[in-house]
Amino acid sequence: MDNRLHPSASRPHNGVGGGREDCWSEGATETLIEAWGDRYLQLNRGNLRQKDWKEVADVVNGRDNGLKPRRTDVQCKNRIDTLKKKYKLEKSKIVPSKWPFYFRLDHLIGSAIAPSNKKIGVRSPSFHKPSTTVTFTVKSRPKLSPSRQVVVYSGGSSRMNSSGSNGSSFGGGERDGDVRKHSRVDYVDFSEESAYKELARAILRFGEVYERIESSKQQQMMELEKQRMEFTKDLELQRMNMFMEAQLELQKMKTPPKYRPGEVIRRAQMYQEYMKQLPIPTHRGSLVPFTSWTGLAKSIKLLYGQPLHYLTNIHLMQLDKMRIGSEDEDKPLDIIIHPCKAEASIWLTEEVHRLTTSHHHLAKLWLADPTSHAYTDPIFPKL
Repeated sequence: MDNRLHPSASRPHNGVGGGREDCWSEGATETLIEAWGDRYLQLNRGNLRQKDWKEVADVVNGRDNGLKPRRTDVQCKNRIDTLKKKYKLEKSKIVPSKWPFYFRLDHLIGSAIAPSNKKIGVRSPSFHKPSTTVTFTVKSRPKLSPSRQVVVYSGGSSRMNSSGSNGSSFGGGERDGDVRKHSRVDYVDFSEESAYKELARAILRFGEVYERIESSKQQQMMELEKQRMEFTKDLELQRMNMFMEAQLELQKMKTPPKYRPGEVIRRAQMYQEYMKQLPIPTHRGSLVPFTSWTGLAKSIKLLYGQPLHYLTNIHLMQLDKMRIGSEDEDKPLDIIIHPCKAEASIWLTEEVHRLTTSHHHLAKLWLADPTSHAYTDPIFPKL
């Protein structure tokens, strides 16, 4: 066999791999690795069965037409176990391994030890010059025949198969009937350091995403708190305004205007004549919701634009006082009495007070009640 075609033929054994190393040549070991590796990949990196080991042994024994001592399936399995131990030993070293079978075993079983996506250049083990950087592709077949086992090196200067043929990578090295399917394995790094780097980058990315989410949540909480404070401020201002208005109304009630009896009678007469001129609304189709009689009266004044008689306001106030302490005190009044009936009763009372009340009786009530101005709607002309 030509030494140029098989680099292992010109190299002396260096005693690697244990006590059985002298029993296996590099060519037989290479054939064993290829036969076992193809079946190992077909089984998704699972354990080979006894039938598979026998096929591997047949492939090894078929090398050189069976001139060498035949190998059994047990010997092939023991040799693979020895190579695995040797690979682990070489991988644990700091310096790059020069073992000729290291890169092939690294491709087959290295991913189970230190998987990584980092790509680095792969130095040629011993088949080319030490300074040449090459990438290699491994031809994968469903079933490897003993006579054709191919390891094609792309990026180097030659192609080599197990039968010892050598061809230039620039053409003419392949037969016309060969159909080659290559799975490219270039620039692969299975070091433990790259795995840690990938894990650190993943943790950093996760931290950045988490920080953005937390920042967004904090900003939303700040916006909600700002809106709540503005709403509380507006509510407090409204409460203060209502309190001031109530204080002013109470102050007016405590200091009623002072009129002489003659002026009060004249004012009551003009008031009664003015109220008689106001027509009672006849088209009342609206349902006005209300919770009290005085509340319904206020809604009616706004809806129809008319004042209610002083006696009507007093009457409605007394009706509200009558509900204090009753079982239905807390219920809205429109649940107890239909709004149409309640509005009709108010207008009926208003019509009686407008048409039949004496201004003398009205003046007498005003003089006796210091708070009468609070129940007299200030819509009529002031005197």
